[in-house]
Amino acid sequence: MHWIEGKRLEMGIDTALQDAKTRQNILKSRNQWQDIQALREEFQEWFEGDTDPEDQTWMNHWEWW
Repeated sequence: MHWIEGKRLEMGIDTALQDAKTRQNILKSRNQWQDIQALREEFQEWFEGDTDPEDQTWMNHWEWW
């Protein structure tokens, strides 16, 4: 993977994690604990700090057709 691609993925992960944290706070204010649990399970590795793009599994959606 080229360095620029790795940086782009790192920025994408960071943005997704910030959005997940914002959504978690919104859900807490609405007392929707099942949704919070689902969100935590989905982003568990990233919440724990494991955000290295090299270690993530990426799907190539272009080949699904």
